[in-house]
Amino acid sequence: MMVLTVDVGTTSTKATCVQDDGSIGRIVRGATPPGTAGASAWLRCVSAACHEALDGRQPDAIVFSGNGPTVVPVDSDGQPTADPLMWHDNRSVERVTGARSFFLQRIAWLYRTDPAAAERTRWFLSCPEYFMWALSGEAVTIRPNERFTPFIWDAEQAGLYGVEAHKLPPFVSTSDRTPAVAGGRGEGWGLCDGIPIIAGGYDFLMSLVGTATLKPGRTCDRAGTSEGINHCADHPATDTRLRSLPHLMPDTYNVAGVLSSTGRLFEWFRSISGQRNVPYERMVEQIIGREPGSTPWFFPSLHQGANWEFASGMFIGLGAEHDAVDMGRAVVESIGFAVRESVEMLMDAGFDVSTLRSCGGQSRNSLWNQMKADITGVTVEVPQVRDAELIGNAIAGYVGLGVFDRLDEAADRIVRIEQSFQPDASRYAMYTDCFQSYCSRYAGFRVAFSEATSS
Repeated sequence: MMVLTVDVGTTSTKATCVQDDGSIGRIVRGATPPGTAGASAWLRCVSAACHEALDGRQPDAIVFSGNGPTVVPVDSDGQPTADPLMWHDNRSVERVTGARSFFLQRIAWLYRTDPAAAERTRWFLSCPEYFMWALSGEAVTIRPNERFTPFIWDAEQAGLYGVEAHKLPPFVSTSDRTPAVAGGRGEGWGLCDGIPIIAGGYDFLMSLVGTATLKPGRTCDRAGTSEGINHCADHPATDTRLRSLPHLMPDTYNVAGVLSSTGRLFEWFRSISGQRNVPYERMVEQIIGREPGSTPWFFPSLHQGANWEFASGMFIGLGAEHDAVDMGRAVVESIGFAVRESVEMLMDAGFDVSTLRSCGGQSRNSLWNQMKADITGVTVEVPQVRDAELIGNAIAGYVGLGVFDRLDEAADRIVRIEQSFQPDASRYAMYTDCFQSYCSRYAGFRVAFSEATSS
């Protein structure tokens, strides 16, 4: 059997075909058009990628994952009424006290700023659901399971935000069969009517499926445009610095530290330093050759508990004697130190982190994987397929098709660890000194950051 699996990330779109033994075909990659280009541009990009990945074949099912919490408003014909409300932009109202939804803040923003568009909207869809609508003509809302409902939306919270609840589609759960491709909508995709569409989910959750981080004690470092250190636990954290959410499997929790925009930061640095075409491996090789822990330092704009925001920040101690490699070392070390602090917070809270299963774009760089192992003192494991969302989608697809009964069972059968990076004791000791010095210096700048960003 074969599943067409598609992931629509913030900056890149990927599509491939996965067999039920875990073997994977050629991954077709393309740049995801920015949200300002509109959802119609997304549709052209994704349908073209699917058509190329299929290469004339028909899959047994199709599964989507996508960035979130992003919202796509569409009318009754499925046409977008406004540009996608992206997870990382500022189009959001203040959170209502007591509300937990990650989506309704964005929808309420549309009601306040463009009431005509809100009036024309029939359905509010998240990123993967928009493509499911495009192929089936039926609107659904994916929730991993019932425990996620308050974090998505419900009628009570919709009322608090002034959002019309009848514009929020009914729920389906990850791995559920949903309405199939219909009405010839899949023609430009290379898909025939009747092919089942199976619910995937949000990209960060599907990456946990695709790394088999579904059993208590396993930890995933999902490193794409943003990064998260996600630990599967049998109870939520009491430490409020960590984020505790329900996990995909019953009676489990996703306890996490969030490192927002680490991938965006590194791409920004490549651009301003004129190294856009320099391979990652070459850049990290040069960085490793410089003395760790020396100036300049890079301090991100926000650090609250295990939440780091790397969308902005500043270099401290930058002098005329420093070059692009010194600045790169500062950027990479700051990300590594944020990963280490999240790991240490998890362990201080009583969660055992013995390995990090790394996935996403950063995991393709073996030198960076080794550097993370050396900084954290934890073994870094890398699966055979770094684009874990694609494998996670396939796993959901095969559960939906009845090949497997449970996501964790399927993940243990399909996910394969390809590389393992052991921490070097001497370099870990060296980075420990650097980490402590970095945290001490950063503490002195947090008040200044807070004042600067609030003014």
